[in-house]
Amino acid sequence: MDYNLIATIVTTALMVAAAALGAKYRRLKGKAEKLRDLVDDLVRAWEDDALTAEEAESLARRAKALLEPEEGLP
Repeated sequence: MDYNLIATIVTTALMVAAAALGAKYRRLKGKAEKLRDLVDDLVRAWEDDALTAEEAESLARRAKALLEPEEGLP
């Protein structure tokens, strides 16, 4: 088998894998950032020893949104 053909096949497979994994990485990174923001807000609410109804509702809504699957994903 010709080495140029093998190199072409491997390069193509790596390009496809990089595209697929790159999209998954960006989605995962976005979820991680949302989780970090949620935890930061939760810690701030905990530290001031006063959890208002609005804070609780906002935290619950954001946590629920974080757990819901994103649109257009299998």
